[in-house]
Amino acid sequence: MTTDATRRTEVDEASTDDVGGPTVRVEEGDVLADLGFGEGEVRDLLDGLPETPQLRPALQKLTGDQLELLRRFIDGFENRRTFLLWCQDAAIHTLGRLSGDWMVERAFSRLDLSVLLVSERRFAWADDPDDVLDPATAATARRGVAAVDLLPAFVESHHGFRWSATEYVENPDADGETREGPPDPEEQDAPGMRPALAELAQRQDWALRQVLDGFASEDQMLAWVQQVTEATFAEVSDDLATRLYTESHTREMLLDREGERARSWFFRESFAAKEVLPAFAVAAHEVADRSGELAERENSELPIRNL
Repeated sequence: MTTDATRRTEVDEASTDDVGGPTVRVEEGDVLADLGFGEGEVRDLLDGLPETPQLRPALQKLTGDQLELLRRFIDGFENRRTFLLWCQDAAIHTLGRLSGDWMVERAFSRLDLSVLLVSERRFAWADDPDDVLDPATAATARRGVAAVDLLPAFVESHHGFRWSATEYVENPDADGETREGPPDPEEQDAPGMRPALAELAQRQDWALRQVLDGFASEDQMLAWVQQVTEATFAEVSDDLATRLYTESHTREMLLDREGERARSWFFRESFAAKEVLPAFAVAAHEVADRSGELAERENSELPIRNL
């Protein structure tokens, strides 16, 4: 299982962009790193939050996960693959409100990728390397995209989630003592405290990584389609297997062949963006609307109320 902590350490898994040039890591102290998300300032802001009881911890859990999603977006991405992995997380943590069409458009736009990437690969994605924005301007552009597209998706996700989140009411017992309080949002692993979303996220992460890495055989490829049906909550195209098997070029690109790696990597990223990510977003929306809440620790004596 891939956790958020693991994902944060995966700065560059493989040089998957078929556009040439080495992947350059952003080291601490590098000018690009200095332009990333201001964690210190944000922490100072959040430290000033009033210390009130978190009676709806599912909302706080969702808010915290979305802040991490925002941080990763503003920091930028090493390559196209890491952006696609972020999109899968975004589908889950925006409860499907960041649309699959948005993800596809960004993944196929050379201009957008030259802004989203923070390694030397951003130059290869631009039509003209001289047109690549300087790091400061690119960072400003990413913040602009976050303000225009990402934050509104956060708001929309809360609109659909706010009244389904359980309110944990602290009532004193007969002795006048208050029983154990609401669950701590920081101790919850499931997105929005929805175990069904956690399961969906794990299956989607697996399905995406498998298709990006390619398949060892045609049987693996067909079995993947069968599994991705569950990972997309049956939102994947029903003729996907037919097209994979009958379109010889697609089949060849999805099979992991040594001599075709550079070209097939690019193809598989494009295939995943177009065929898989939109289904992930729809699935997250459907599951979020129909799943129940469960705290990591159980307390049957704690009264709850659904609004």
